[in-house]
Amino acid sequence: MRACWGPDPVEFEGRFYRIAPSEVNPKPVQERPPVLLGATTPAGARRAGRIADSINPIAFSGEVVPALATTFREAAEEARRDPAGLRVVVRANVPLTREPLGSDRPFLGGSPGQVAEDMARLEPAGVDQVRISNRAPHDLEVEVGLMEELKAAATTA
Repeated sequence: MRACWGPDPVEFEGRFYRIAPSEVNPKPVQERPPVLLGATTPAGARRAGRIADSINPIAFSGEVVPALATTFREAAEEARRDPAGLRVVVRANVPLTREPLGSDRPFLGGSPGQVAEDMARLEPAGVDQVRISNRAPHDLEVEVGLMEELKAAATTA
């Protein structure tokens, strides 16, 4: 991808792909668009650390995400990349609800207070951002209200 985004003629010889000298257009507006690599395994996190600007793990649990973030940053260091310039952007496909959920709730799911508590557990792991895809959709007014409540809860957590 980065070869294609660079100046023409583009030429690339990799393990799986080859691009003969070619003109590849259109080019991105940004000089170097950031690459966000989705990964849910240690091997994927190591790959992201070697080649990507960010890792995007799915938040399966409060233990998996910090482990993947650590693996990602360690792999970046091993590849002689500065991990401080890389980002961890967690994806949470969860229900966001007005009322708290029970003990079997998913990690980063539930009421704004519950989600804020989970997010606080991610801070020491160096998570930069959490993207929530609400699996309990409401009308827009309720969604905005829940996000405002989450922001307030996360600020005080």
